[in-house]
Amino acid sequence: MPTDLGRAMNRLTHRDIRTRRRAVRDLYEHDRPEALEGFVTLLNDDDPWFVAKAIDAHRKWAPMVGVESVDVLLKHPELHVRQAGVNLLAEFGEDAVEAAQGVLLNEDTLVHHQAALVVLRWGSDEDRRALATHSNPIVRRAVFARPGLPFDMLEQGLNDADDDVQRLALQGLLRDGHAVESDVVLPYLNQTSPTPELVWWVTQHWSDALPDVLSRLNGTDRKALASLLRSNVSSSKDLHVENFKRAGGHDVLAKWVLHQGQHEDALRWDLVDDESLGLIDRSILLERLIGRANEPSVKQRVETMLNSDLNPLLRVACENLSTAATELDA
Repeated sequence: MPTDLGRAMNRLTHRDIRTRRRAVRDLYEHDRPEALEGFVTLLNDDDPWFVAKAIDAHRKWAPMVGVESVDVLLKHPELHVRQAGVNLLAEFGEDAVEAAQGVLLNEDTLVHHQAALVVLRWGSDEDRRALATHSNPIVRRAVFARPGLPFDMLEQGLNDADDDVQRLALQGLLRDGHAVESDVVLPYLNQTSPTPELVWWVTQHWSDALPDVLSRLNGTDRKALASLLRSNVSSSKDLHVENFKRAGGHDVLAKWVLHQGQHEDALRWDLVDDESLGLIDRSILLERLIGRANEPSVKQRVETMLNSDLNPLLRVACENLSTAATELDA
């Protein structure tokens, strides 16, 4: 085996391309980390196939050889090779922090983000703080996107030159429950895409502005807002629920009701009957009642709906509930 391995490695520099390709296949077949050394020269080959195979070899064996084996990728003149190298650093955990910091010192901004993620995950608190003032805003955004940052760092982020960093810092302050003055928040209310945390702040402190900011919240963030509502509100009698009703946030309330019990049936049925709420949301509210399908109150409402002029999607959901009730009663 060692003789065959060495012979295959020597053939990687052969003039005949077929011999070199066969050598690559043989080395992959050996599956020996020691073979990685032979692939280093292929990183500079004129044939993209050999370069790709050399990169694959590093992905395959570098984690077993050690983080120092990635250095040749990180210093390569071709961007896609450097990107492959920085993407490998996470495989080494805390052993890769120094290498990632080296990447962050160079001017190659396109690989900074992945290197920053390594430092953020495995570096020291001092390392993380250093990233908060990095020249590349992409790195700073990665820093302030992390939860649980100290108050002073978040406060520092509010004064960052990058708008996205400011937005993330404010999001962190609001998410972590820090007291934030109105004059800090108000400039962000006119942003095209407010964050769920910002909308929640508006709900608590300036409900008159809720209809406007809520209308600009995208679908994914509306789900996150519903999660905030679940974490902070346990009853539909809470003033926040009334604020969402007035603001047209019926879809947010529907997502909240999905996780509530029988005590919120009045709101649940109001939402099912509310034609301003999307059909899919109304259908889901019905579908989630499948385990309660044989309860008298549910059966009665379903029967009433089936006897009305009902949208086909809602009719299917009601028919499924009716069938489930029969099976549960059997």
